[in-house]
Amino acid sequence: MHRYWYIFIWCCAVACRNNRQLSHNERKTVDKEVKDMLYGYCNDLRSQGLQAQFHYMDNSGHFFWVPAGSTSAQGLDSTLAIARRAMANVSVVNRSYDTLLVHPLTTTLAAYSARIRSIVSYTGGKDSTILTVETGTLVKRKDGWRFLYGQTTAIPATE
Repeated sequence: MHRYWYIFIWCCAVACRNNRQLSHNERKTVDKEVKDMLYGYCNDLRSQGLQAQFHYMDNSGHFFWVPAGSTSAQGLDSTLAIARRAMANVSVVNRSYDTLLVHPLTTTLAAYSARIRSIVSYTGGKDSTILTVETGTLVKRKDGWRFLYGQTTAIPATE
């Protein structure tokens, strides 16, 4: 039994050994890249509609999201299906960040937290403003940063 404890402790030591802090420049680079991606996502939603989401979701099999109003995480296929259903009723999404905080974790992983204001134009001509809080983790792939997992929560409008 003690042998397993030694193996466990050795594995923990090996796993922690390569855990280094990002340099100031690495943090700045990741922060800028992630913010550029998130602002680009807003611009693409505005110009391309909800179909722009498809390009930004990680397709590695690790993706999951908890949409606003949901009580459980959805995988990539379910999240794409939700977006496709919404596309029939939504013509434009003008998304902007009231606040945006990026927390670089490594050179290829970053967490973010944002308060988001979305003005949604529906195909029937009605507009509505939706306020949400979103937290998530982004992963850097060869073709750029992608949403890996996260959660969106609707908040009541105060204005």
